[in-house]
Amino acid sequence: AGLSDTTVDVADEAMAAARRHGLTVSYDPNYRPSLWAGRGGADAAREADLRLARQADVVVGALGLAGTYPGQARVGAAEVADALAEVAGLLPQTKVLATTLREVPSAGVNDWSSAGWSAETGFVTGPRMPGLQVLDRIGSGDGFAAGLIHGLLADADLERALAYGTAHGALTMTTPGDVSMATLAEVEALIAGASAAVRR
Repeated sequence: AGLSDTTVDVADEAMAAARRHGLTVSYDPNYRPSLWAGRGGADAAREADLRLARQADVVVGALGLAGTYPGQARVGAAEVADALAEVAGLLPQTKVLATTLREVPSAGVNDWSSAGWSAETGFVTGPRMPGLQVLDRIGSGDGFAAGLIHGLLADADLERALAYGTAHGALTMTTPGDVSMATLAEVEALIAGASAAVRR
């Protein structure tokens, strides 16, 4: 209700202004149930997400928009392409959809990858990094977004942009704390096949 409506209105206006000025706008529908408790819950979050995502050129965490309410869809690896196509249908002006893909064999080991969609390329997958030794996974999604956005701003194709995102997210998980200290050279080395071993 009140506060969330005002916040969404301001974000919507800011995104529309950015687009009018030719800026690329990104959005991440990162649903947190506790933030929406007392503000309309999942239904209100879904409405806000769709409203804001329709203003975005790039939607990171796009699988968060699959299904009929946030967090509903548990998308298996074989269903990712169809889920991204479903989301693309909801966001006809969006140029790029991207998502991380994580399987968790144990708390300290993750299989890490990504996928994306654009009208230009259709469905594309990022590099697969199995058996990643995780020190701290907090911030890995933000690391993915930063790498992806770097790739897109550098005019990389979607597959290469996903590789930047996947590698940077992996390096974020192997660094203490939730902030990446990885250099571009380290990200590019990981893309080229270097190890993402835990760095202290």
